[in-house]
Amino acid sequence: LGAMALGLLMPPVFTSCGDDEPGDGAGNVQTPVYDGTRISSLNNVPVRYDQQGRAVSFGSEFSIDYSTGRIYFDEEENVTVSFTDKGYISSIKSSWDYEDKYEDARYKGNASVQFSYDKDGHIVKMTESSRETYISTEDRESSTFEGNVTMSMAWKDGNLVKVVADESEIEDGEKDHDRYVYDIDYGTQMNVFKQFPMSLANAFSEDTSWRILASLGFLGIGPNRIPESMEETDDDGYSDSDNFSITLNDNGTIKSEYVEHMVYYYGYSAVTKGMSANKISSGKPMRARDLLLFKSRRNSK
Repeated sequence: LGAMALGLLMPPVFTSCGDDEPGDGAGNVQTPVYDGTRISSLNNVPVRYDQQGRAVSFGSEFSIDYSTGRIYFDEEENVTVSFTDKGYISSIKSSWDYEDKYEDARYKGNASVQFSYDKDGHIVKMTESSRETYISTEDRESSTFEGNVTMSMAWKDGNLVKVVADESEIEDGEKDHDRYVYDIDYGTQMNVFKQFPMSLANAFSEDTSWRILASLGFLGIGPNRIPESMEETDDDGYSDSDNFSITLNDNGTIKSEYVEHMVYYYGYSAVTKGMSANKISSGKPMRARDLLLFKSRRNSK
């Protein structure tokens, strides 16, 4: 979700269709199968699947309980997740109210993220809203935050070519707005298995958990070609370019990617029945607000 934004700023490439609507699609969630195999690990961290072929956990990054519609990011916090009829994530919601004894502070807030897809299964929009009240347990001083972010994605010839992000926030009455545009270039290398590269997901998500969800097919299908570079331009006209480093296996699946100063190595294994569908709760010490609250992610950059 990283830097996200509000407003329909892209030309009318967004096709409204039944796939945009949330549905009881948890049973349709299927991690992409490539040449009889599917992703089994990233940097030797295992992806675990249930007997229906649905990814239920990735190490301690996340786990999903499809029976209750919850996605877990640690032992205590949980987030509600829903799916489209095709099994893509359509919304994620959470709320929190807890006291941090180390910071002598109490946090109370909520956040939601909505996802839309076109008829081809491409993600075309993400809209996030978040609110939080901070109260010092020492002097009772308080602070409020409200943020709205919308990201609009444009696809051409089956490739994601542009992402426009608008971010607006109000913190203790002070308003701020930022806008970012990401232009993506492609070479001639075909993305044979339509995987969503983590490098490309980095345009709309700086959080590792979200990039992994994209790679596992939860955020729609990937582009027709392997992306080569991306240029980011902010509302002041400043630009920064990033050349992607993606290597492929002999059968065309992604072998490795260099993302945010880290190399990710993909492992694949033959599709099997998987494990039982019991909930797997991870142990990552991260609260829901750290994943969903825009202010929290922004301050961590």
